[in-house]
Amino acid sequence: MGDAPLMTPPTREVAGDMGGIVHAVSDYQNHPGAIGYSFRFYLTQMLARGDIKPLSLEGIAPTRENIENGAYPVSDAFYAVTRADADENTRALLAWIISPQGQELIEKTGYTGIV
Repeated sequence: MGDAPLMTPPTREVAGDMGGIVHAVSDYQNHPGAIGYSFRFYLTQMLARGDIKPLSLEGIAPTRENIENGAYPVSDAFYAVTRADADENTRALLAWIISPQGQELIEKTGYTGIV
C-alpha cells in the first residue's frame, strides 16, 4: 500500500465469526480496497467458496508450504502454555499434542504442526 493514507473503517457492521467476516467481505464483490482476514484453512476448506481468493503478498501465495517455511509474510504462531505445577492430565494433553497422533490431527485441521 506504500504511502497511501488509510481510510476510516466503516463501523456499521461487526462480524461475529470467520463466516461473518468472509460473507461481509464477499459482499464488496472485488471493489477496490475490499480485503478481509481469515484463517487459510477456514477459507479454503471449510467454506470453500470459489469467488473469494486468498491474497498473495510479494508474489507469495498463502499455501501451507509457504506458511510453514516462513515464506508467506503474514502468519502467526500459537503456543500451549501451562503452569509449572500443571496436573498430570494437563501434562498428558501436552504430550499428546506433540505426539505423532496429535501432530497429524493438527495437520488435518489445516494448521502447521511443529517443524
